[in-house]
Amino acid sequence: MEKKRIKNLLKSYRLSITNPRIEIIKILSEIKQPIAIEDIAEISKNSLAVSTIYRVIADLLDSKIVKTFNSP
Repeated sequence: MEKKRIKNLLKSYRLSITNPRIEIIKILSEIKQPIAIEDIAEISKNSLAVSTIYRVIADLLDSKIVKTFNSP
């Protein structure tokens, strides 16, 4: 997903536009399958702290931009 589209998505959900949010949404849109927080950190080449990823994912979950599930 391109950066402009991600920014528009965040604006539409009234979320502030931050580099970590943009990067995480880009990663998720490219993967298109369930992914663990640790995998997101690895894909970002550890440029994002795991705590930041958890916070961003929590915000995206609250806004219903992403969904979560529990695996057995």
